[in-house]
Amino acid sequence: MCINISRLVGPVVLLAIMSQSPVSRGETNEARFGVYGNLMAAAQYGLTVAVERGATIAPGVRIRFANAGALPYLLTGSESEFYWGGGVAPGVRFYFKQRPRALSGVYAGFWIEYYHLSGERGAYTWHMGYLAPQMEVGYRWRFKRTLLGCGVSGGPLVNVLVRHRYWNDVVLDGDKTDPLPILSVDFELGWSI
Repeated sequence: MCINISRLVGPVVLLAIMSQSPVSRGETNEARFGVYGNLMAAAQYGLTVAVERGATIAPGVRIRFANAGALPYLLTGSESEFYWGGGVAPGVRFYFKQRPRALSGVYAGFWIEYYHLSGERGAYTWHMGYLAPQMEVGYRWRFKRTLLGCGVSGGPLVNVLVRHRYWNDVVLDGDKTDPLPILSVDFELGWSI
């Protein structure tokens, strides 16, 4: 089963952006757009960069670069060579602090990520795809336009694709693994616009 996540990301983010109500008189338009990266992800599943729009409800999209993380190299084992990997995740965060310090304070969120890894083992190359629904909680501070946050996230890592391509172009599906629990510690640094 192959899931084309790119068809979901665009409409979800566009719908979420369009659903944001315009700012009425007397309210501030401060920090309606945030761009940030998770610096702790380099020691975990790969660096992430995320974009979100909103104030107390902030839908967004996150991109993961697995080659910049330590765990993908460890997970592939000593018999495999890890080539590349990445992920994309639409999601939403709920900030419990009200304006004018939008995109800050205690938050809870939900992301659903498609995570893909590729490598080589002996006579074949392999591709593995995972779906990872994740819940997150944390706290974010704002210092003028700088965003600084910390939190934790977790959920199951569900294997949805295992494909082996041999040198003679024979392609076989491999055995999927059982879901794995994942937990990550997040340390975010970014900017608001």
